[in-house]
Amino acid sequence: MHFTRGGLALSDRRCHELVPRLMPVSACFGRSRGIAAAVNSYQDRYRALPGDDLNAGTRWTTTTPALTVYPGNGNGVFGTPGTDFYNLAVSAAPSATTVEVILFWWHLRLAGFVGGTTGAVQSSISQPNNAANGMMGVQTSGMGFTSNIVCSSNLPDKIGIAVDTQMDDGTSTTGQVRGLLQTAPNPVPGTTAPTVAYQETGTNQYLLCKNL
Repeated sequence: MHFTRGGLALSDRRCHELVPRLMPVSACFGRSRGIAAAVNSYQDRYRALPGDDLNAGTRWTTTTPALTVYPGNGNGVFGTPGTDFYNLAVSAAPSATTVEVILFWWHLRLAGFVGGTTGAVQSSISQPNNAANGMMGVQTSGMGFTSNIVCSSNLPDKIGIAVDTQMDDGTSTTGQVRGLLQTAPNPVPGTTAPTVAYQETGTNQYLLCKNL
């Protein structure tokens, strides 16, 4: 995976090398901001939330070959809060039972705001990885938020702390970006805000979630 800064492609390895040198980590994790921007653009264009879009089923019916796109219910949230999490496993092609946190990616890809496959296949609804080989995704509520949030997991402590500092208040327990110390890869966010401050040990990993 490569990311671009100033016209230069940065590899995942290079992203990790930048942090100790105090270079801007936005070069490595601009994808989180990109997802928020994609959501805003989708809402501006369609007046709906991707994944939750009630009219998605009739919007892309003219594609070739013919495509059956599954809509959301249009209630302004991603599926069922407290049940449908950013890290839900994707094991099959989209269907009428696919939840909104997964349909989110398909709707964004169909609209052209996120790259990737757009056919009715498993990869069209799969969450992308971040530069730390963690998972990125959306959900409603969690980590003390009651709003729609975007989450990114498995972030090394140096990067997680730097991202929060550059994008918010640098505090894991408050603000628009919050960080949960992981005890396993791709964890489910708790309902309440994290209570443990960031600690840079060189081995800690964090799940960061940001208010959308």
